[in-house]
Amino acid sequence: MDETKVDESKALLLEVLGEIDQADGEMFKPPNKMCKHDKEIGIISDKYLKKLFALTAYYGREAAKLKASMSFEPDNEELKIEFHQMDAKEDLLREMFWFAVRTKYNLWKYDSVGVRQGWAVVQDNHSDDKGDLPPFIKKLLDE
Repeated sequence: MDETKVDESKALLLEVLGEIDQADGEMFKPPNKMCKHDKEIGIISDKYLKKLFALTAYYGREAAKLKASMSFEPDNEELKIEFHQMDAKEDLLREMFWFAVRTKYNLWKYDSVGVRQGWAVVQDNHSDDKGDLPPFIKKLLDE
């Protein structure tokens, strides 16, 4: 295996970790309120997890903006590339966040967990399969 490519991959991952470290953990907070189906398991106090959550939300917002722009410029290849990069980074960060939360709080036995306002970690006991979607989207899906 080419050591240069390994070093480039490692540098890329270290760059992502550095970006998390530099993020403002207060930039985005969990927007969803507790509901009757939720069972509180714990509270996230870890600053790094808060930074990871905020950065995930940031890239989600940026990807959504780019997707909206693409609807007006469907042939713009630069927009498509930037969208796919933002979307992939959001996916990566989201997976890292949930892996870290489940590992830190030993939540592997729960099928579905979520984070609510005030950084409450909850067992999500909703009977539907809509997961941790914002309430307005759940409402739209129920209609």
